[in-house]
Amino acid sequence: MIRINLLPTKSKFKKEIFFVHLAFLGIFVLLSVAAYFVVLDASINKKIAHEEQYTTRLNTQIKSLESVIKKVEDFKKQKADLERKIKTIEQLNAQRTGPVYFMEEFSQILPEKLWVTSFKEEGKNLSLDGLAVDGPTVEEFVDELRASKFFPTVTLESVVMQNEGEKELQKFVIKCSVNYTPGGV
Repeated sequence: MIRINLLPTKSKFKKEIFFVHLAFLGIFVLLSVAAYFVVLDASINKKIAHEEQYTTRLNTQIKSLESVIKKVEDFKKQKADLERKIKTIEQLNAQRTGPVYFMEEFSQILPEKLWVTSFKEEGKNLSLDGLAVDGPTVEEFVDELRASKFFPTVTLESVVMQNEGEKELQKFVIKCSVNYTPGGV
């Protein structure tokens, strides 16, 4: 006789195995996802640590450069101070030698037939009194003074005829301002 087992034993067994395989697959997927997130977290933490080190290094460089910038600013201040002092020294040297150049030019301007009898300086103003042989000599002298860089303004105050023994001379008064350092002489 043939025996047939109609009980669903194999199919039940197959379903149990399927669920076991499905459970293992689920556990494997969960472990894979967890492993992925652990690796991802470690990677992100490593990048964060790297960026923090980079930021720290940049902050250190900024602090060192701030000290360099401060030194450069101090040097610029010193340079400006030294340039100011040099300019002052140059001005003092020009003022010291200015009267020498002034007198040299004044002696070259002075015509042969003209004599200065009074040379009065008050501040930057100069008063010249003198005698000349004739009017054109006085005019030439005034024109030469006006052409000079040492006399910004020249005014002929008066010219009067004066007898000196047998000769008639022109007595003149000239007022002018004086600049001992024209154009950085």
